Amino acid sequence: MTIKLRPFLAVLAIFVVLIFGLVTIIQYNNPPDILSPEERFWLSQHGPIRLAPDPNFPPLEYFNENGEYKGLIADYFALLEKKLGVKITYVHGDTWNKILDMAQRGEIDGITAAQVTPERSEYLTFTQPIIDIPNVIIVPETNHKNLRFGDMEGMSLAVTEGYALDEYVGEHYPGIRRVAVADDLEALKLVSFNQVDAAVINSAVASYLIEKQGLTNLRIAGDSDRTNQLSIATLRGMPTLNSIFRKGLTSINDDERRSINSNWMRLKDNSPWNFSRETWVLIGVAGSIMLLVVLVISAWNFMLRMQVKKQTDALERELEERKRFESKIQGQIERLSALQMIDSAISASLDLRLVLNIFLEQVINQLKVDAADVLLLNHYNQVLEYAAGMGFRTSKFKETQISLGYSSAGVVAMERRLVSIPSISDSDSFLKKESFATEGFNSYYGVPLIAKGEVKGVLEVYFRNASKVDEDWLDFLQLLAGQAAIAIDNAEMFDKLKRSNNELIKSYEATIEGWSAALDLRDNETEGHSLRVTEMTMKMCKSLGMSDEELAHIRRGALLHDIGKVGIPDKILYKPGPLNEEEWEIMRNHPLYSYNMLAPISFLKKALDIPYCHHEKWDGGGYPRGLKGEQIPLSARI
Repeated sequence: MTIKLRPFLAVLAIFVVLIFGLVTIIQYNNPPDILSPEERFWLSQHGPIRLAPDPNFPPLEYFNENGEYKGLIADYFALLEKKLGVKITYVHGDTWNKILDMAQRGEIDGITAAQVTPERSEYLTFTQPIIDIPNVIIVPETNHKNLRFGDMEGMSLAVTEGYALDEYVGEHYPGIRRVAVADDLEALKLVSFNQVDAAVINSAVASYLIEKQGLTNLRIAGDSDRTNQLSIATLRGMPTLNSIFRKGLTSINDDERRSINSNWMRLKDNSPWNFSRETWVLIGVAGSIMLLVVLVISAWNFMLRMQVKKQTDALERELEERKRFESKIQGQIERLSALQMIDSAISASLDLRLVLNIFLEQVINQLKVDAADVLLLNHYNQVLEYAAGMGFRTSKFKETQISLGYSSAGVVAMERRLVSIPSISDSDSFLKKESFATEGFNSYYGVPLIAKGEVKGVLEVYFRNASKVDEDWLDFLQLLAGQAAIAIDNAEMFDKLKRSNNELIKSYEATIEGWSAALDLRDNETEGHSLRVTEMTMKMCKSLGMSDEELAHIRRGALLHDIGKVGIPDKILYKPGPLNEEEWEIMRNHPLYSYNMLAPISFLKKALDIPYCHHEKWDGGGYPRGLKGEQIPLSARI
């Protein structure tokens, strides 16, 4: 008898659960009226309810180009109209202040969303908040300060006239110069065009308008410590209407709120339990069936308990993992910022000492070490020498000179690999020597600085307390070492280029002097003439206060002033007697020969005036061009 009864009870239990589920679904699709008969009667007598929204408060509420009421608050009211079975007329006012005036004069029944203030409470009654959003301080992106109201003494602040924030700032921070505007968009534009220092705006509205209007030169400087608790406001003479809206807001469940909010504020809920109400009803029915089955089969009860515990643990682990991930992302952002700062220093300066100091400051801040230094490899004697350091208690490290292969740094450079000493006291490292004992270091890490396959030096970091480093920390250490190697390589390349340029200039000068000497040797009568003219010219130019650059070009021109004579035939140049007119005509061409010889050489372009014009005369009787007066270049006149 007992054996036959058990299947019957199981079937009966399932039948009861199905009936229960069916009743639940019917109740969900036909919810009971939440209003009392008195409230229904009031609605029937009153007619359409007239409410005025803020006309320009996107994405919370606004009227579109077709005059339709839109936004997050509008979606709440669409749901309230359905739940309460009421018809609401939305009155379009031009500005927020006009809407407040309409409410004071009783031209409307209420306001869709407003903050509670003492002044408004004199003529309005407020429901519980529909939504609560923080207000933030917006500044131009060129202003890098973080601000609170207390930091803004003497600053100009744009705030929408009539808003609760306007009243609050005026009462609590009289030192702030308030600039009243018609709406939040005007406030943002004033900040964007640097007509005011800042604006205070609802964060959701600010994000929406900045994106919509393309105001990309703005940023959030801080929290105002004030939130937008927006409630439905009804006239004080309409307590029944206020009660109706309170009941309507209470009837809105979390699923419905999430659905509305996500449409306008892009809220994300990654919870695995983010189901709709209909889904929860079905889950409830299925859960009831499962629960009854569990009562019949006791073993299932134990398995469900274990499953719930397992999922709870998984959710906790997921939450913990998410926190660790967020912390890691924040660390990565800080490290990227540090790399950008180092990169900017490398790009902006070739002063290696300055770049290394900025680099070491970031190393200490980002790696959380107590001290760090950079040793540069002297390629001539294969010795690592101290270049820069930070965080040391004494100056002994500045005397560091380490041969390759010796000590930790020497091994790092020789073997081109990371050397780590997690516990200096347990090792035979040279860091245990008396010279380093005063530093109190506990652990050491050294990494080679390699650029273009060549060792440039070693980066060393030190901890004074026991430290825990992971793979990410070591990877970032290697990355920082790469940045330092680039900076060192750039500086060395610049030094080599500078030396090469100096050597090239010296070679040019020596060549010019050789040309001058060769010219003097060709003409025995004028031997030493070019050097004597050059010396006299330089003395005169120095007495005139000419710059070093001008003196260099004049010296080259003076040395080569007669270089064109190499184009004069020997029979004319060496003729013992006076020259005839035809021979003089040829001799007068030697400045032109000088010009043609030297003009193609860009290095001598600024020295051409002397070889070309040194035979011109003040009265215009010179040659080859017959220049006179100040037409003759100053250097040629000298």
